[in-house]
Amino acid sequence: MKTNKLYKYINLLLRIIIGIGAVWFIYIKLRDDLLLNLKQINIEDINYNLIFIAVLMLFFNWGIEAIKWRYSIRKVEEISIFKAFKLTITGITLGLITPNRIAEIPARALLLNRNSFNKLVLKTVVSSFSQVIITLLVGGIGFAITYHQFNLEISFITVVLSLLFCSVLLLVLYFKVNKLES
Repeated sequence: MKTNKLYKYINLLLRIIIGIGAVWFIYIKLRDDLLLNLKQINIEDINYNLIFIAVLMLFFNWGIEAIKWRYSIRKVEEISIFKAFKLTITGITLGLITPNRIAEIPARALLLNRNSFNKLVLKTVVSSFSQVIITLLVGGIGFAITYHQFNLEISFITVVLSLLFCSVLLLVLYFKVNKLES
């Protein structure tokens, strides 16, 4: 009983420290340019509707990410959408303060069942990797459609074949890693 309460207090303390650390890190990164940029902003030129839409889209994106992650780990651990959302935000926060967002994936799994940590990390990696593949496929299609707008010295066929090769290679890797999950 005491151990469980102690764990909750330590967990809360760590979350507060990480939150303060993340805010401090962002402040350090922005402090030189922030004052200069704030002086250049004209309050009348700000479109608050677009800012509101951007914030809504941000939470919508995180919500989709939480649902996707919850779905991918469902065989290892069942969690609520709200908990998945909280852990997604926690992972993103820790990812911001580490190089190449390396802590984002293990942070989510670490706050769940420690006995299933390896399985949760693998499922999270596979889930994130699937998103990379989808981004490449849809981005490749978009690039192929708008190729004529770019002044590239590479032929259209070379670009399409390169995108197809990368897509097939990533799909093969994805299904190989996906077999490791079982």
